[in-house]
Amino acid sequence: MDTKQILEQISKDIASKKIQVVSKENYRCYTDGVKEVIMTTAEETARNYYNTFICPSVSGTNTTFDDLPRCTIYVGQPDTGKTYKAQQLAEKYNVPHILIMGRDNLNIETLLEDFTLVDGKPVFKESLAVKMLSGVDKYLIVVDEANAIPTAVLKTFQPILDDTSKTFEYKGKIYTKNSNCKFILTLNDKDKGINVLPDAILSRSKIVYFDQPSIQTLAQWSNQSETYVQTVYDIFKTLGLLGLFGTRQIKVLSQLKTTDDITSHFIGLLSLRGMKNDLIKSLEIQRLFTDLCSKS
Repeated sequence: MDTKQILEQISKDIASKKIQVVSKENYRCYTDGVKEVIMTTAEETARNYYNTFICPSVSGTNTTFDDLPRCTIYVGQPDTGKTYKAQQLAEKYNVPHILIMGRDNLNIETLLEDFTLVDGKPVFKESLAVKMLSGVDKYLIVVDEANAIPTAVLKTFQPILDDTSKTFEYKGKIYTKNSNCKFILTLNDKDKGINVLPDAILSRSKIVYFDQPSIQTLAQWSNQSETYVQTVYDIFKTLGLLGLFGTRQIKVLSQLKTTDDITSHFIGLLSLRGMKNDLIKSLEIQRLFTDLCSKS
């Protein structure tokens, strides 16, 4: 995008209230409530705005894929855009990527092996992950919800996450490690497994923390009004369920048209969390449920 296009985007973002103009230390700034860009020359403002809001670098300073560390860990609440940002990063730098869900049976073996059925029997071969790790081109491997992987198993990932050694071993074969293959691990900091990562991996990783997006940002992501999103937030906060609040729940609730449906939904959430649902019957919560229906 050129300077003119970026400045036009700034005007649109201000009109939609995604961005506000505020005064700070005698400067005018663009801000979404978390990040901000000081207004100076048009060219500098456009460049900073593009890098901060339109196509932000994950680390805040990286400008190329080569600048990324071997392993980056995204930590934050659900629905803060961790997985989306990881995939957006691959698109930004135009590098092939694979998304692997963390699970109990994900280990170094299941990550690196693949198979095809020949006469009904599995014939094992090297996976795409092996090709990425031992190639020379730029690749990104995203391990989503790494909390689900046991700590002892995660330790086996150290040889491929390490950026100092030049080789790794798999099934008795020594591979030359591809330094152009990068990793992003995402972790949900509301999950009880947040402490799953061993120090050997943490010490080798760049950590990026994702804050809860603003009401304005969530409204844009969920295509709902700010007043609707604020009401949803107030309900989750009052019931002690903020760990579940985000765009997914906003979208789910927007499909519920009666207070009975909404009541049933939250009783279920509280039950699944092992929490009492007495507060559901309070006048405050019922009023919020009614407000939600009127705004949907």
